[in-house]
Amino acid sequence: MRRNVLSNQKGSASVIVILVMLMLVVFGVLAFVSAGSSLRLAQKNAAMTQEYYKLDAMAEQATAQASETLKSSERSDFKRLESTLGKITGVAAVHVTRSDNGQPLIEMRIQDSKTGADKSLNVILSPAASGSGVVIHEWKLVVKPFTYEQQIGL
Repeated sequence: MRRNVLSNQKGSASVIVILVMLMLVVFGVLAFVSAGSSLRLAQKNAAMTQEYYKLDAMAEQATAQASETLKSSERSDFKRLESTLGKITGVAAVHVTRSDNGQPLIEMRIQDSKTGADKSLNVILSPAASGSGVVIHEWKLVVKPFTYEQQIGL
């Protein structure tokens, strides 16, 4: 009698169809999950790129204003130079030091007050030797390190 139960093939096609349908449903769900995560990643990438170019534009304006300030003011008065450059829109911090050749070396941190303090653009520049314009030594995006506690609110 056991042989009869095992040799009976009624319903085996239905079992195969059900398993195939189950596999198709699982693959469909996986495809939707993958597409959703790809969309979120693309949106984050677009937002990061947009923030960078906004900071870049602010840094360009600050660099142009710093160049004008260097042309019109006394370069040896570092405190006054820091004070003047610190008033430029988007400049979060300014530090002026003396370079090896005696010229001011200006370090500016450009930050958008609307987007928060997690991203900034550091710019290091000095006056050009010709007297017109500036020489840019560094132009670097700085992103605040991520911690899990910040993300999940612990």
